Amino acid sequence: MIHELNLFGVYLAPFVGDYALALLLFLPLRALAARFGALRLFWRPVFAEILLFACCLALIAFLPKPQAAL
Repeated sequence: MIHELNLFGVYLAPFVGDYALALLLFLPLRALAARFGALRLFWRPVFAEILLFACCLALIAFLPKPQAAL
């Protein structure tokens, strides 16, 4: 079972950690896409960025998590 994250006495859902990791993965990928002009291929570049973040979040969220020691 995945337990809550304790951040200075505030308990957060485990999904918050997944969100933070996805954000760390997304930021360099977005910079690369902007650098190579991949965002210009889309009608609305913001939609492409949202899709890229959603893909990063799905990748992080659906990876198997290590089990905590009992």
